[in-house]
Amino acid sequence: MANEAEGSSDAATSVAFRYELQDFIQAYRLGARPSAKRAASLAAIIVLLFVAIVWYEPDWDARLAACGGGALGGLAVFLAHRYIYLPLHARRMFANYPLLRSEHTFAYEPEGLRNSTDRTNAFLLWRDFVGWRADDMSVLLYTSPRQFIVVPTRLARQGFPIKELKGALARDFAMRG
Repeated sequence: MANEAEGSSDAATSVAFRYELQDFIQAYRLGARPSAKRAASLAAIIVLLFVAIVWYEPDWDARLAACGGGALGGLAVFLAHRYIYLPLHARRMFANYPLLRSEHTFAYEPEGLRNSTDRTNAFLLWRDFVGWRADDMSVLLYTSPRQFIVVPTRLARQGFPIKELKGALARDFAMRG
């Protein structure tokens, strides 16, 4: 259900939809992905730990065991977090919050995003968002460092302007810097 005013790029484009569980699983995975700054910090910590092991442990077998154990442990924690914890957490959130399961309407406007349900109506200016992230499955619009609105990219098939949304966010954040 897409409402588009013909011939006007300033007109609101809206779609009505219901969230699916998969939307939240993908969103939580995207939200948990480390930023470039955090990934660089983590890499620096790992290098420092590696240097400490090599520097303080004279036995090569112990060095290899410590590095291998650390790598396997880190990989196990990463996989458990991504493929076990995040899907369980997303399922719990989706099941426990009735507003997530109601029909939502997103309306893209040049000044911001209108998000409404049968019980809520909010208009958020682009400058109201403190951050955003996107991948092929969803766009996360952060209203605080840990709270976000999920815009599934599947809405593009219904006529929602995902590319324009990303462009508006990129322009707004570029002007802030």
